[in-house]
Amino acid sequence: EYTLDYDKITPAENDPFAPNSNFSDAAPVNEGFHDAKLWGGESDFYEIQANTTDAIQVNLEDAQPNDLALRVYNSDQEEIVGQSTCCSVPGPLNKKLSETGTYYIEVEGTSEQKNTEYTLEYDKITPPENDPFAPNSNFSAAAPLGEGFHDAKLWGGESDFFEIQAN
Repeated sequence: EYTLDYDKITPAENDPFAPNSNFSDAAPVNEGFHDAKLWGGESDFYEIQANTTDAIQVNLEDAQPNDLALRVYNSDQEEIVGQSTCCSVPGPLNKKLSETGTYYIEVEGTSEQKNTEYTLEYDKITPPENDPFAPNSNFSAAAPLGEGFHDAKLWGGESDFFEIQAN
């Protein structure tokens, strides 16, 4: 004897962003924390807007260790940074952006047998948050520098240029 329990999970029960299982259905999100759930083997896609002067940080919070992947794609849907894990939570991912426009974040559950609740943390790092010299990513935008020690920060894939005067 047994009792069979059947439950059809609709998108609204799945997470508030569904359907967002591909690039064309990516859910637009702003900076902050976003709670969602992956159902075995699915991917959640999110759409963000950013500028060449920005860097981004993407992280998963409150997720149970699982087979997960976290990726960021450019507007051509090419992966620019990513991390896959087995039995842990991926992230954080940091990346200096190369163009102004649309970017995509993917959270993928790589195991069809596991469901995972998670909180997506997205932070757009603007030049003043990046470092006091930004934007200084090429020779023409080099930041003038005086003598002494100067604190700055590099975000994945960026270069900082500084201009000094000497005899």
